Amino acid sequence: MAGKVTINTVIKLGSSGSESTLVDYASKFADFDFPREQDLKDITPFGVSFKQFAPGLQTGTFKGNVFWDTTIDGILNGMFGDLTAINFEYGPDGSTTGNPKYTGSLFIKSLGNPVKVGDTKMMPCEFQITGTITRTTY
Repeated sequence: MAGKVTINTVIKLGSSGSESTLVDYASKFADFDFPREQDLKDITPFGVSFKQFAPGLQTGTFKGNVFWDTTIDGILNGMFGDLTAINFEYGPDGSTTGNPKYTGSLFIKSLGNPVKVGDTKMMPCEFQITGTITRTTY
């Protein structure tokens, strides 16, 4: 099976004070990950030889490295302390009709600001998704 080279992606986020007004920041990200997890509760009864599990709560995060500039620095730092969740839209394969689209709400969890002599300044960031993640298509 042939692999797929990622060229286009959609990473839209609201901002503090404009939580539902989405802006595409894909061009600001050098890399991006969307790990999701589901709790698995052990429901193994006495008398069986193999464990049994039941699905539990789900969660997800966004993680990435952003090319630093004063605009994105201000937007991301402005999300700290915001009590209202920020809306997001993520299209891992771009917004072509039929491609998957994920939507929901999130809070910023962490934002780094490392510097290294002679290197491109990047900001590692992580967002915690709150509530339901909806998967549809464009």
